[in-house]
Amino acid sequence: MDKIDGLTELQNAIAQALIKIGDKKAPYSDSILLKEIRGLCGLENKKNATVRLADLEKAILTLEENNIGFWSVHLDSVNNLLIKKVESVVLLNQEDKSNRLRSEKSMVLLTDKDLKEGKGKGAQKKMKKKQFWGDEE
Repeated sequence: MDKIDGLTELQNAIAQALIKIGDKKAPYSDSILLKEIRGLCGLENKKNATVRLADLEKAILTLEENNIGFWSVHLDSVNNLLIKKVESVVLLNQEDKSNRLRSEKSMVLLTDKDLKEGKGKGAQKKMKKKQFWGDEE
């Protein structure tokens, strides 16, 4: 998928991951979404990070505007995001949104800066390992 105008690099990565995960029957957590983002972007850093609700909502609304698909977002009991592809967009109600935003203050969040810094680091590490093991033989 090409980059969508009006989205940051991270929001584009979120949109691409949502499309790639597609129609999983059960709602999936933001950690599954983040795993897909890391795979798409080749990230090795911030393995315990999550996405900001604002970035996820922007990506979902942009996908809806472009008639690419519709997703719903809900919270579980510990304020983790649950995402599911549906027939029409359903975002968090105001109370759940407030709870999530308060929780995000203590979470490690993935940012555009992380995407820029993290790209290619996985490939560099693999190359160093190969060179190291190759030198020993």
